[in-house]
Amino acid sequence: MGTQADQSPLAPDIVVASQLYDWEPTLLDMIAKHQAGEMGGTAYQLTLENGGLVMSYADTLSEEAVAAAEAAAAGIAAGDINVTIE
Repeated sequence: MGTQADQSPLAPDIVVASQLYDWEPTLLDMIAKHQAGEMGGTAYQLTLENGGLVMSYADTLSEEAVAAAEAAAAGIAAGDINVTIE
């Protein structure tokens, strides 16, 4: 698994997926708040739910594996699958 950027070019035989940041939703919210005169005071988290995290899958993964991963990501985004850190 790669994080923050597509890591598959670094190790194409090993990396099966990468978690990528998509800053667009956050930046659009920041711009809208700025235009409305709201300055600061907001901490942003990039998540699957808010579109700040997206997944990129290696071409070597089967369609079934990608479908299963996408279903899991959708479940996490919807709140049906809870991910906890201990």
